[in-house]
Amino acid sequence: MSEVKVQMEAFFAEYARTNDGGDYEREAGYFAPAFVAAGPAGAQVVKRDDFAAALPKRKQMFEAWGQKGATLKNLEVTELDTRRVLAMTEWRMDFELKDGRKDALDVKSIFLVEENAGRWEIVLYQACQDIVALVRARGWME
Repeated sequence: MSEVKVQMEAFFAEYARTNDGGDYEREAGYFAPAFVAAGPAGAQVVKRDDFAAALPKRKQMFEAWGQKGATLKNLEVTELDTRRVLAMTEWRMDFELKDGRKDALDVKSIFLVEENAGRWEIVLYQACQDIVALVRARGWME
């Protein structure tokens, strides 16, 4: 296993733990000061501070759907050059529904991660599915 793959596994494992913890500044700290957020609806440049400010509302929305956490299921890494890595990820999002049932969604994301001043930062995040549409289709939204 390459050194970069080991570093990416550690980076995303820590990122996942931080996402579950509610420390929004720390969670946003995995991202570059400005990064591209892309998804089914398009792409936009997002400032890290604006992202951090939006995270509590995002977490509240996911908790209202019953999300209890997310686990990295798969990570494929492609080294693009000496500073950049393309990370193809698959996550399992666990839910406890209002009726007590447990369920999960498997979703994919793509990250472009760049080494900057000795630390890795996400410079592009792409959601490969519309999570809101998936949750709505399963009837988990009120």
